[in-house]
Amino acid sequence: MKAPRAPLCRIGACALALLCSSFCMLALAQQPRALEPLPDVPPPPRPSAAPPTSSSSNEPQVTIRQENGNRVEEFRMRGRLYAVRITPPVGRPYIMVDRTGKGTMSRMDDVTGGGISPPQWTLFEF
Repeated sequence: MKAPRAPLCRIGACALALLCSSFCMLALAQQPRALEPLPDVPPPPRPSAAPPTSSSSNEPQVTIRQENGNRVEEFRMRGRLYAVRITPPVGRPYIMVDRTGKGTMSRMDDVTGGGISPPQWTLFEF
């Protein structure tokens, strides 16, 4: 009769565990000993007292006014009007955009302007 192989498997598993632990100990022993701490992180710069001017920044300037019961929001970049959002008292708001940069406004949902416009949905409003 043959002897069962269970003790042989246990011996192989123990040898494998011993081999793995010796490789881990060898890897830990090879780390450099003279480590220096990193310098402290400098504090963040203080914000300037004067806000940046809207003409020099790349943020749009928004003007909101009421006209014939409609809320009209004009969007300007560097002094040039590029979009107008009109919100009537009843109904959905719509947006007029200067697509060519020549001052001619057209509705964003107008497809007769030629070409395809990517969808531009409002996801969040504050």
